[in-house]
Amino acid sequence: MEQTSAGRGRYHHGALKESLIEGACRLLADKGVTGFSLHELARRVGVSVAAPYRHFENRDALLGAVATRGYEQLLRILGESMNETADPVDQLRCFGVCYIQFAIDNPELFGIMFNDRYRSETEAAQRASFAPMIDFVGQAQRVGVLTPGVPAPEIARFLWASAHGLTVLHLNGGFKALGIDDTPRALIDSAWSAFLGDQPREDVAPG
Repeated sequence: MEQTSAGRGRYHHGALKESLIEGACRLLADKGVTGFSLHELARRVGVSVAAPYRHFENRDALLGAVATRGYEQLLRILGESMNETADPVDQLRCFGVCYIQFAIDNPELFGIMFNDRYRSETEAAQRASFAPMIDFVGQAQRVGVLTPGVPAPEIARFLWASAHGLTVLHLNGGFKALGIDDTPRALIDSAWSAFLGDQPREDVAPG
């Protein structure tokens, strides 16, 4: 029997799988990786202990799906934020600020998103979340904000690595220990000022 008597009839086709992923996201946020168990997830979702194994081979497979969902959420948030402005500099700053803020809001999820244990499940989603950064770097190069002679993916990788490093230091409390302003915007403005400072550039068309 896939569901408990309380949960029987609540799920159809792919609905159970989606409910398991959503429930796993909440459980991860509440208990962290060390406190995450399929038994507790099944109890919360209202299904039998065996039910999760109908869709996921083991705990790691489910956490890999959760990590992939994290990248999907990050991509959506980045897209919404970066599309609020037509200025390439502001778009790049939005990427960095939103990246750090996402990790602050979802530390446990962010942690498994970059865990090599789940890389096979998350690789495609990670590439998809990075793609907008390359596009916006290219736009910044075209209007003279960033050096046009350097391939956009190389600059994007540098900026992403910088944002990721700032994020890890923030989560570990490294900046507070040094008395540094660790708000996402302050960190990005300070670290990226050499690249994204107020420089002469061509006008950016709205929209």
